[in-house]
Amino acid sequence: MATIDKEVAVDFIYIGGPRCGSTWLSAVLDDHPQIFIPPSKEVHFFNDRMPYIFEYKYPLGLGHYRSYFAGAQADQIVGDISPFYFLDPNAAWRIHRHFPEAKLICFLRDPVAMLYSLYLLLRQRERRAATFTEEIEKNPHLIDLCRYDRLLQ
Repeated sequence: MATIDKEVAVDFIYIGGPRCGSTWLSAVLDDHPQIFIPPSKEVHFFNDRMPYIFEYKYPLGLGHYRSYFAGAQADQIVGDISPFYFLDPNAAWRIHRHFPEAKLICFLRDPVAMLYSLYLLLRQRERRAATFTEEIEKNPHLIDLCRYDRLLQ
């Protein structure tokens, strides 16, 4: 269980792929009274790379990270659900450094279906290529998201 008084001990961290069920997991766990998930769900504190523009939060320090869990009660299990930790080796190192006892949760799905779903989501949020094929041609690094064998080492 987490100790919220001075420092948050994160009990579990979802590191799985994007578009692989993290929203469902968050909704299910958030309904449980003994589990605390930050209201914003995807904190992405440990990331320094993402497939879209984001705020780099790690330099703000662990105090900033802990602020996301300020609403947790002392008897609640505390979790962070941030799917893009999956693709950032620096996030893996940072998580282990600060929370070596945290349980890791990882959902995966067919990598091509995941990547296509991500493309559709990103296309809704920002300007992207008109077709999936064009997007991959413009951003071939997105294929790295499909390399589960490399990302889970």
